[in-house]
Formats: sequence, structure tokens, C-alpha cells
Amino acid sequence: ESLNEGISSFQNDLLNQHDYMKESLTNIKIEIIDPLKELKEKITKRLNENLNEMKIKEKNYNNSLTQFESTKLKFHKSVKEVETNKLGIEILKKSNYPKDKLNEELKKEEIKALNSLKLAKENENNYISLITDINNIQEEYIETKKKNLNELQNMEEEIGLNIKDSLRKYIIYQISYIRNFQYDMNKKAKIMENINIIKDINEFIHKNTSKDIPPFKFDYIPYLSDLNKIKKNEKIDKEILNEINNFI
Repeated sequence: ESLNEGISSFQNDLLNQHDYMKESLTNIKIEIIDPLKELKEKITKRLNENLNEMKIKEKNYNNSLTQFESTKLKFHKSVKEVETNKLGIEILKKSNYPKDKLNEELKKEEIKALNSLKLAKENENNYISLITDINNIQEEYIETKKKNLNELQNMEEEIGLNIKDSLRKYIIYQISYIRNFQYDMNKKAKIMENINIIKDINEFIHKNTSKDIPPFKFDYIPYLSDLNKIKKNEKIDKEILNEINNFI
């Protein structure tokens, strides 16, 4: 936009006036080129630090997300095992086993069910504890990215304002040495003076703004039983199903 027009005018003017005096070229180098080179080095260093920080945060966030999903699946799997054990116990209670054998089998199954329940509780605690952690990591990731994007915009403003200042210096040198091109100089000066870095950046942001939103925070997701979906031909007593559902 406006900054690009200023730079284009600068390039065209150099091509048209290749016979600049040596003193003019020396002043341009000292007052414009060298400072911009230093600015480039400074900005490049800041930009690399910015990008490296973002890569680390993103890697940490993705690793935490993978761990979180794994813990959730482990918890749900263990609850499923509790449900299966409880179902077996209730079916066993209504079986035709002899009393002695029935009591022996029930004791085995109840011990097994108790162990699976303890494991499920432990997995649930791990899952719940990670929810706070993953949300904190996510918030830190989002805030870091927001901070870095703001820093990128500040860098763009700094670069643009320095280029604008350099272009204004260039106009001053040209006017001092080329009075006979006054008309052209006035036109170029108007272009340079109309440079509006903030407007340029805001227009770029407006044209390129996406509808992306930050990811939602994670919430506790309860285990959903599928016992009620068991086919009718399995003929599990509704009383058993109710008992299992209430237990879970």
C-alpha cells in the first residue's frame, strides 16, 4: 500500500538519476543504508528468538495434549472393566450354581471387581488432575502466541517507521543536489509523506484476518455406558442392567 509506493518511487528515482554525485551517495549510505542494515540484524535476532520460543511452547502443548488424551482413554477403559466385572457378578448371583461353588466364585469375582474399581479410581484421579494442567498449559500457549504476534506487529511498525524516516532523508538529499528536478521531487515527497505505516498494517490485518478462534478449554468427560445398547438376544435381566447403571 502506501509504504510500497514510497519504496517503488525510491527505486525508480535511483534508476533515472544514476549520475548522482559521490557525496550524495556517501550520505545515503551513512544516513540510510547502514542504519537499516543494523536494524535488519536486530530485528532478525528478535524474530528468531520469537519463533524459537513459539516452537518450544507448541511442542510442549502438543506433548501435553497427547498425554492428556492417553490418560482419558486409560480412565474410560478401566471404568469399562469395572462395569464388565460388576455385570459378571450380578449374572453369577442369578445363576444355578450350587451354593458352595457360587459363594466361592462370587468371592473371586468380587476381589477382581474391587481391584478393578481401585484402578479405575486411580485413573480417574490422574485424569482429573491433568485437566487443570492441560488448561493451564493451553492458556500459557495462547498467551505466548498472542504476545509473539503483538511483538511481530511492533517489529513491522519499527521497520516501516525507520524506512519511512530513511525515505524522508533521501528526499532531503535529493532536493539539496537536484534543484532542476524540483517538480518530480515534490511528487515523490508527497508520496513519501503520505506513507502511513499503522494504516498499512491495519489494512493488511483486515484483509488477512481469519475466523479462527482459540481452542476451547477441556472439561471433564464422563464415561458413557453402552450396556443399554446390548442386543435383545443376549437377554440380560433389566434388573441387572439397572443395578450396573446405578453402580457406575
